[in-house]
Amino acid sequence: MAFTLLQDGFRSNLVLPGIFYTLLFFSVKGLIPFLKGQDLLQSSIGPFGRDVSSLVLAMKSVMVPYMYELDPTVPPMSFNTEVYESKKRLKIGFYYEDGCTPVTPACRRAVEITKAALEKQGHTLVEWSPYKTKTNIPYFYGKCVLPDGGKYFKNFLMKDRVCKVAVANLNTVVSTPQWIRSIIAFLVKPFMPRLHQTIEATNGFNTITEYWYMGEALKKWRNEFTEQWQSEGFDCLICPSFACPALPIGYPAYCTSGATYTCLYNLLNFPAGVVPVSKVTKEDEDAMKDYPTFDLQHKWIKKGMVGSRGLPVSVQCVALTWQDEMCLRLMKDVEEAIKTD
Repeated sequence: MAFTLLQDGFRSNLVLPGIFYTLLFFSVKGLIPFLKGQDLLQSSIGPFGRDVSSLVLAMKSVMVPYMYELDPTVPPMSFNTEVYESKKRLKIGFYYEDGCTPVTPACRRAVEITKAALEKQGHTLVEWSPYKTKTNIPYFYGKCVLPDGGKYFKNFLMKDRVCKVAVANLNTVVSTPQWIRSIIAFLVKPFMPRLHQTIEATNGFNTITEYWYMGEALKKWRNEFTEQWQSEGFDCLICPSFACPALPIGYPAYCTSGATYTCLYNLLNFPAGVVPVSKVTKEDEDAMKDYPTFDLQHKWIKKGMVGSRGLPVSVQCVALTWQDEMCLRLMKDVEEAIKTD
């Protein structure tokens, strides 16, 4: 069992289950955050393990009075066994795409088979369109990570050769003067709309007032998203964990748009976990011939899926803020339903 710091969403399609919790559910004292000095988008800690019961064991072992003595900023809570062990039938929302990046056939199929397996257990599954994600995810994520136009991020990357390679695309952007970025964003908009959005979001703010208004808009969207969820009566939700299965080394740097499926719940501060449910099949590979490539990053994804047969494919399980036990309950149900199916 291990704990990992999760912020950018690249926990997808693990061969093992994993989860990141509601921010401050556990203490992050002593950990080095991805970006210091800003509170709108913070790192969240969470474990991955052999199975969902391992994640529950990890959670219970940390939710003890001693943790709250060590860090009084964490609200003292105990594990909600009633929610986790409940046999109540759930109303579960699901969606295949978030409007930002198209999923590969394998990831769509993973949601389909999980939906069918949960319905066999007696749960109610309702298709849903996530609220205002197409423009809000790239805008808010870019603005939260690079509010200064990338100066801090660039200095951070200079100290880490491995990280610099892993996010080579973004490193190139933040190393480019802002006025040149604006020209590039204009030029690439027709054939790389996702890159256009990313570059636009990385230009930062001209004044503190603009940053303040962005923070207000983000909180407003969080509230509206939650209200839309609650109006549907959902207990929890399933969706893809990434736009595609694991990519070859070097490819993720050029496929960052695929992470929007998990970045969304970092922005919203919803607990979310992944459960492996299938593997890439020959039919999945063959169906990639129809994968849309209207964006250059999508072409990288399509190229990266050549020879992907046999790779694990996961689904993402999500619950509302502070309902981490509900998220784990859904993950357990998915794990058991897939085994039974």
